[in-house]
Amino acid sequence: MLRKSILGLFVVAAVAGLANSGSANPISKNNPYRSFNISGVNYGSMNWERSHGNRSSSRSFRSGGMFRGR
Repeated sequence: MLRKSILGLFVVAAVAGLANSGSANPISKNNPYRSFNISGVNYGSMNWERSHGNRSSSRSFRSGGMFRGR
């Protein structure tokens, strides 16, 4: 009985470890909700990313937007 329970727990843990997180989107560094994802789906972070996009604060520097007049 104990052996079957341990084997069952091992199988469940193995399947849970192989779960695909391909639907997870990367979180930008400017997202104020990024640290609140303790477990499960972080809906606040997803809504923030949807409304603000994956814009970086250094984006204008990389594209030359701040120094275009030089």
